[in-house]
Amino acid sequence: SAIVTGEKTRYGVISQGPDAVRGQADGVPTKTLLEYAEERGLLTGVVSSQSIADATPAANYAHANDRSNWGGIFPQAFAPRFGDGVDVLFGAGRQSIGQQLTAGGESFDGLAAAHDRPIYATLSEAPADNARPVVVADRLDVRAATLRALDILQTSSMGYFLVVEWDAHTDDPREGLQNVVDFDRLIAEVQSRVDQTDTL
Repeated sequence: SAIVTGEKTRYGVISQGPDAVRGQADGVPTKTLLEYAEERGLLTGVVSSQSIADATPAANYAHANDRSNWGGIFPQAFAPRFGDGVDVLFGAGRQSIGQQLTAGGESFDGLAAAHDRPIYATLSEAPADNARPVVVADRLDVRAATLRALDILQTSSMGYFLVVEWDAHTDDPREGLQNVVDFDRLIAEVQSRVDQTDTL
């Protein structure tokens, strides 16, 4: 939250001020970089190897007093405070998010129907002509998802904002280090595709 809002807050709180009490009371919503981008008409995207409702991706598009409330966090992607909300949303966590949605009386299908925006279970299911795809998978190929997101976002004449997370938290140090190496290679690949004079 501090990275994308510029404001420190309490542990476990997602893009709300320090007046929030985790799991008990909301704080004042803090404006995120993604929301600033949406407000200015940029296209936006979030990609994560982890649950798309987990702390790092969620901090960009949601505001919650408890990072573990995935069932309350994920639907916020469809109810933006600025612009039309995140345009490209690719991440994992399908089973866990789905369980929490069900417990709260909601579902992927219900959200998709209510907002006329399909929520695909795999990247390959999302049609190439869908300019605002949402994929919540069990596991996500971060490289493929990032390059697909770039294909879409780079069509913007106003520019775009893209967040990519490739998590290195693992019980297997070899796997964690490999993720870091693969992510570094992906960064180099992305750098080769973007305008170096006008891209941070």
